[in-house]
Amino acid sequence: MKTPIPVNPAILKWARLSLRLSPGEVASRLHKSEEDIIAWEEGRDSPTYVQLENLAYNIYKRPVAVFFFLEVPEEDTPQADFRTLPESVVEDLPPELIKMYRKAKVYQINLSELYNHEQPSEQSILNGRELSILTDVKNIVDDFRRFLDVDSNQQVEWSGYDDALKT
Repeated sequence: MKTPIPVNPAILKWARLSLRLSPGEVASRLHKSEEDIIAWEEGRDSPTYVQLENLAYNIYKRPVAVFFFLEVPEEDTPQADFRTLPESVVEDLPPELIKMYRKAKVYQINLSELYNHEQPSEQSILNGRELSILTDVKNIVDDFRRFLDVDSNQQVEWSGYDDALKT
């Protein structure tokens, strides 16, 4: 028999809501019923460890340990960083973009700690650039390519971001 494990139901719900997923969407991805997901989030039942790993790693992209915390962790949200965008746009960000945002924040924190919270480069790719919803994206991309000394032909040859980082 598979034994349910005692996780914090509030954190299960927080993890789901942070990606703006419905209980039905999580249930579908986990091959469970929506009622099971709601029961876990209400504390009437709990997932097994295998189910929790699947939730944590494959759906919510969070460490398993988070689900055992006593309180919901504080976390930067896209609303704070995208405050210049209309709230309706930020609220409609797809789950995959939210996951990418969280991953970028982790990289940003790690890089900041690695460089003792000091600017690692004398030049910044954003120095002197005003970015807004009206910014001509092509001009900005051309500026970024010049800054990075990469032309579009070279970029097209990359099979993914790993190739870009190795360049």
